Amino acid sequence: MANGAEVLTEEELKDAVKTIFKRSQTDLEFRKLCLSDPAAAIRKITGKSIPEGVKLKFLNAEPEPPKP
Repeated sequence: MANGAEVLTEEELKDAVKTIFKRSQTDLEFRKLCLSDPAAAIRKITGKSIPEGVKLKFLNAEPEPPKP
């Protein structure tokens, strides 16, 4: 188990992603956490860790403004 925490099942992960998607639309700080540390976002929602070897990456659907 990762970091001594209980590990998510695939089904729990799918459910967590739905919850994360909804929350990230209204909570800017949580959205920033998702983008910078997806595993921490999962832990915050579920209290569990992702399985070892699983890599997550959340993408920002809104385009960033052009840089001058």
